[in-house]
Amino acid sequence: MKNFNIRKIAFIALDIILVIVIAGAVLFGILGFNKSTNASKYVQVRVTLGQEYILKDNNVEKAEKDIKNILSKNGYKFVEDAYTEVDSKGYNVLVFNLKGNQVTSDNLSVTGEGSVYKQIKTYLETENVGYVFDAPEQEFKEFNVDYVGSAFSNKLYSKSLISMAIILVATIVYFLIRFKVASSMASLCVTIIEFLLFVSIVAITRIPVDGMFYVVLFGVLIASLISSFVYNNYFRMALNGAEEKTLLEHTQYVSCKAGKIIASVFIAVIAALLLAIIAVPSSIKVLLALLALGLLVVGICSVLIRPVFRYWLGLINCKKKTGYQGQAKQKQAKDE
Repeated sequence: MKNFNIRKIAFIALDIILVIVIAGAVLFGILGFNKSTNASKYVQVRVTLGQEYILKDNNVEKAEKDIKNILSKNGYKFVEDAYTEVDSKGYNVLVFNLKGNQVTSDNLSVTGEGSVYKQIKTYLETENVGYVFDAPEQEFKEFNVDYVGSAFSNKLYSKSLISMAIILVATIVYFLIRFKVASSMASLCVTIIEFLLFVSIVAITRIPVDGMFYVVLFGVLIASLISSFVYNNYFRMALNGAEEKTLLEHTQYVSCKAGKIIASVFIAVIAALLLAIIAVPSSIKVLLALLALGLLVVGICSVLIRPVFRYWLGLINCKKKTGYQGQAKQKQAKDE
């Protein structure tokens, strides 16, 4: 334990992290993320048909062909042939993959007399095309269009980042109340570093990301906050314990105890994710690989720099000795 210099290790780790973050920021500024095909090259339009279409296979095929003609007449080009899926409710979903950057929320808007949405809706509601409803006098509600792709992923990411910021702020406030200033600020600093490091590695390695990348970012954030809770709880127990030690000694103790727990848990989860990649569809493999990478980044940062950040911030208002006995002696001296 005496030869274990956690401050020196943390400085080396921070130097490496700084180099990676700067390189990642430069590369991200120039090239951005390496977006996968379904995040950059096309926009997916999903037309969900209601229950009246479930058993009418011929009508579904005709709807697929006719809606494709409507999109073509409006100038849209297709990356691949349209196909049909069935959602969790048993409804048929017609999927059209349009070439990217030509589709926006405005020209496929649900408003406007000449919008493509209105054209498709009018087509489906017209009896002379063969789609007769059980209650034609009722308002048609079973048709909706969902968008997946680069034209809409930016909005999705922005909303996700706002949600993550709210979660982070709420958690830091909780840490502030339960673990005081030093622990909460250390958690905030390290979480930001982990987030920047992960994004930089993704930008440098050019790992393809898609519209579900925000799920990975959520996973990284939650893993970081859980790691913070473990370390903060160990620090609180150490500082309030009966053993009188310096803050550095407490830090080394917590680094060893909490580090073993974090390392073992993260290794187990990462191994499970890597094994799961073998069985899952190819569309999910990259997502799981990115999540494993994110957990690896959080685990390394947690073990190498998280306790040292708590130590540095603890020095701002630190007594020479910490622990229950030291506090009791200081209180007794003050009372006398």
